[in-house]
Amino acid sequence: MGGIGERLDHTLANIFLLLKLAGANIEAKIINEKNVIYVINDKTEICGDIGDTLSLIPVGGDVSGIYTEGLKYKLSGRTIAMGSPIGVSNVFTSEKAKVKIESGYLLIIKSKD
Repeated sequence: MGGIGERLDHTLANIFLLLKLAGANIEAKIINEKNVIYVINDKTEICGDIGDTLSLIPVGGDVSGIYTEGLKYKLSGRTIAMGSPIGVSNVFTSEKAKVKIESGYLLIIKSKD
């Protein structure tokens, strides 16, 4: 719990800590009242309500071989360059979304607006 606040520098530092932990194969999440944030380097299943928002953001470089299920905008083997907005604000179409990547590190942000 925690890790997100009014100080952007602290929030960014905590997000980069998630990247470091993912590189060591340690699962960690930042959770607040509206967001669940974590980094993957393989696959994940995310539970949510239909209409919830899910953003997929490359961190530490490009992410390739991205596959998704249960989201409005499906990705099938897509590469997303770091800094690209392509994966931002996708929407749950079922109560479970699946994300799989072949290489890289992907920041997952599930938001309840």
